[in-house]
Amino acid sequence: MQRKPVPAIFSGPHANVHNNFDPGDMADLQYSPRDPVFYSHHANIDRLWSSWVAAGHTNPDFGTAKVYFYDETRKWRYILLNDVRDETKLGYKYATLMTSARPPRTMTTELLRRQNNDFMVSSGMASRMQTEPMAPAFLLISNLQNVSTFPDTTREFGVFTRPVPSGTRATPEAGYLGKMTRVFSKQHAHAGPLSASLNITGKVADLTDGKTPLYVAPLNEGVTTAAGILIVADEVSLIR
Repeated sequence: MQRKPVPAIFSGPHANVHNNFDPGDMADLQYSPRDPVFYSHHANIDRLWSSWVAAGHTNPDFGTAKVYFYDETRKWRYILLNDVRDETKLGYKYATLMTSARPPRTMTTELLRRQNNDFMVSSGMASRMQTEPMAPAFLLISNLQNVSTFPDTTREFGVFTRPVPSGTRATPEAGYLGKMTRVFSKQHAHAGPLSASLNITGKVADLTDGKTPLYVAPLNEGVTTAAGILIVADEVSLIR
């Protein structure tokens, strides 16, 4: 019996590229390596990571976290994430790295104030954002928990600053901050909550009153298929 698609947690640029090749192997987490574009895509994700580190950011310590896979002998094995943080230790390096269009700057992180299970922007952070409205800003949502409220076949979720109704087209919506995406696997249970970093540069005006709750709604071709609900997540923060 074929299992239902189970979501995986790799949101944002990684998942978006996979899903853009649907229908096809690339859109299935288990079979995506069958598509030659898989290797170019993942090399670029790795290059993006290397670019982030080269810009002066610190590689995180993943502890004992690991990734499982089948090796060339069809043996089920794993590799520690800490062992693949530095590509030079793996015997290669990228000839070119991505660079920011803006001058390097110190990034600061602000946790968003939690009220019950929703997240609201802190007033102190809002005042600082108003002084530099076009500074790069990223909304980091770690482990979005309540997507099980929506159909388990949903691939994309929009993040909003107001409780949008079903049938809302996300892009022109003034309160739309971005989307979170998951890749499905039909055979293996890669279940887990969603995490993503949304580029909200130029959208920060929606977050400057100090009392703005955040909502999530399922998307299909850019249109909400259910009303938005308050976000429940392990952590929501703003990186500037």
